[in-house]
Amino acid sequence: MTRGARTIVLIVAMLGAWVEVAVARPPYDAPAEAPARPAGQDRFDYDDPAAYRALEAEILRETNLFRRDPRGYAKKLLALRPSYQGRRIVRGPTEPVILTIEGVAALDEAIEVLRSAPRRLPRLARSQGLERAARAHADDLARSGLLGHSGSDGSSPAARVSRIGSWDGLVAENISFGPTDAEEIVIGLIVDDGVPDRGHRDVLLTHELFFAGVACGPHPTYKITCVMDYATTFRANPRARTR
Repeated sequence: MTRGARTIVLIVAMLGAWVEVAVARPPYDAPAEAPARPAGQDRFDYDDPAAYRALEAEILRETNLFRRDPRGYAKKLLALRPSYQGRRIVRGPTEPVILTIEGVAALDEAIEVLRSAPRRLPRLARSQGLERAARAHADDLARSGLLGHSGSDGSSPAARVSRIGSWDGLVAENISFGPTDAEEIVIGLIVDDGVPDRGHRDVLLTHELFFAGVACGPHPTYKITCVMDYATTFRANPRARTR
């Protein structure tokens, strides 16, 4: 199996999304601004912490771009269709080839789903608490080399979020491995190639999610991983520890 972006759709498909439900209560932590990636940065610098922080902000912005107009976002997926060659996505001589499981069938299904999706979904506000929970798992994946939602200590996403504060309604998690482009990450989650229940897409289309935290970091096998945690409401405990 090849590494990095060449296998991202396959790797995302192997994970499955994670969602848990709880009884709702209203408190949550306030959103905060995040820095953008410096203009003119064409290649990702895996040794620069600022590059990871900028990608995190871009993923949240791209996710909100999708949620602002899911039906209109289908145009981005449609533009990818000519790049499919069997089970491979070939976008150009300088771009990595992406191996898929289902080929163009998964893309076509996603396009049809978006065409009948809600016209608009609530914007996800950045939550520093959820970001801390996501970063704890990203750091754990970097140390352990694991690929899933379970931590090396056996923790679930809900358990990690609960270490940081209190959440209610829904809490969910998506993870990507390999890509360093926010649009590629979000589209990969929407297409959800190889995932029978399309759980990643369902998370992104969930109306009841209002807050999100994104954390990206190095991974020993796929070079980079990005963990995305979401919740209906969340209130951080300023004294909380992640472990």
